[in-house]
Amino acid sequence: MADHPRGSRVLRSGGRIGVIDNTLFSLVEVLWASILTFAERPDALAHATRLWFLPTGWVLATLMRAYGFAIVGSFDGSKTYHVLDGQTAVARLIATGAAAGFEFASYQEHHDEVFARFAEILENRYMTDRGVPITHRYLVVIGRKP
Repeated sequence: MADHPRGSRVLRSGGRIGVIDNTLFSLVEVLWASILTFAERPDALAHATRLWFLPTGWVLATLMRAYGFAIVGSFDGSKTYHVLDGQTAVARLIATGAAAGFEFASYQEHHDEVFARFAEILENRYMTDRGVPITHRYLVVIGRKP
């Protein structure tokens, strides 16, 4: 780790670092609904979003070990909440920033139509008796600098 300038500047020997991040599969239902939406309306697609998330905490722990950290703890988790319907799901995703890539993906003049269809797909595919579930999947890794 001594050769890695950021780690050397930030942590002393014995210092800890914690990372919490979305996994590659966080909001996979939302991602799938967006793929289906744009498959129906490819003319509305302005930009494709690149996803750079890791699949599991194990992968991040492996990277941290490669940089010389000892792994203190690592786990994957998820948090699900339910909303009333597809439109509420879209509004919540926009308000929290979770739909930022989706917003950027469509041309501005198609936003209303694209988001309406996106809401329909979320509702039709995922509605339960508790509403539309939105699940954030995340990874946590805690490392210690030797």
